[in-house]
Amino acid sequence: MAEEYLVGTADVEALPASIRPGDYAKSILYYVDRHLTPFTAIMSTLKKREKAKDMKFWAYEQDIPKQQIYVNDADGLDADDTDIVVDDGAGTSGLARTMRKNILLRVGSNPASGEVVRVSADPASATTIVVERGFAGTTPDTIANNALLTVIGEASAEGEDSPTAYWAEPDEIFNYLQIFQHSWALTRVQTQILTRFAESEEMRHKMQSYGQHALAREAAFLYGERSRQVAPDADSRYRQTTGGIATFIDAGNVHDGSGANFTKANFKAWVEPLSNYGNPQEKLVLMGGTAKSALHSMIEYGATMVMEPFESKWGFRMSRLRTAGPDLVLMEHPWMTRYHPGEMLIVDLTALTFMFLDDFITQQVTLANNPNLVKSQFYSNCGLKAGIAKAHGRIYGITTFTKPA
Repeated sequence: MAEEYLVGTADVEALPASIRPGDYAKSILYYVDRHLTPFTAIMSTLKKREKAKDMKFWAYEQDIPKQQIYVNDADGLDADDTDIVVDDGAGTSGLARTMRKNILLRVGSNPASGEVVRVSADPASATTIVVERGFAGTTPDTIANNALLTVIGEASAEGEDSPTAYWAEPDEIFNYLQIFQHSWALTRVQTQILTRFAESEEMRHKMQSYGQHALAREAAFLYGERSRQVAPDADSRYRQTTGGIATFIDAGNVHDGSGANFTKANFKAWVEPLSNYGNPQEKLVLMGGTAKSALHSMIEYGATMVMEPFESKWGFRMSRLRTAGPDLVLMEHPWMTRYHPGEMLIVDLTALTFMFLDDFITQQVTLANNPNLVKSQFYSNCGLKAGIAKAHGRIYGITTFTKPA
């Protein structure tokens, strides 16, 4: 049988299957100490992984139709006005399209009393709805600017035609796979040398490469920036980078916890809405040491906040914090403690998936067939699929807990 020679660094795809032995992801976690890469370890334990068909992949998410809109009329409405201009309360228009004929709306902030209006026709405008006032015997009254209109159902007549179909385009969320490569190289002589720890010099270099590879992936999955660009130093081929959790969190769920901002009232307001999306019962909180200390001070101060031991399924030391929103499973992340100590990522694991292109997430690849040199690398081509942007949260810049004045 003719010998195969690999000159220099061969393309991964060109390597024979015989020198691509398998998935080393578990070995990386074992040698590095999985507590240094807890997010990767947890996702691996949950087996949240999916094979991608391309370097770019997609997820789609869609919120429920708007159930509340606001009157947008500086002069207000008289009791007999039937054309109502609406927005979202912050000036964003176009929400009339979320209404249709026969939808019932309660006027005001009390959902159990007040005038009820019926949308009398499918909106012809993106900003205005036409209504029947005083529906179901309720009393028509003046309606102020920014008055709240809440959907309380629909009322179709007997034999009436079915309503117009409603369609909302889902939001497209995309990300890229990213190539991670970490190599080690020794002479043939060095591979035979033992270290003071009775391990081979090759194993020592290999373990260092394990650590570099695992930590690089962990950092990218947390804070990586999504991008695709031409790389001039790689013969103008594409270089893709994967976006991390922080990239996909809804802007409304990102909060500045610096200075005096990290209070019990703010924390409650930031966390409770997360139960409306994804898993309503439980979220994982990865945080740096400073954020952990501030949160513990808040828990000690607020007697109504209950902390319980958490029997971790993943082999980590954790605690459970009961809140008015989702339960928070708390874990200090060593990488964040070292580099972003005031950071807190609130993660919904049900909305995250590891994506990979090859048959294995991580492979050991021999790079050179040289009688005097042994060179290999760990190679991963993977990324993070993150959906339901409003299910996650981020609090940054935390320095201390501020008690109420």
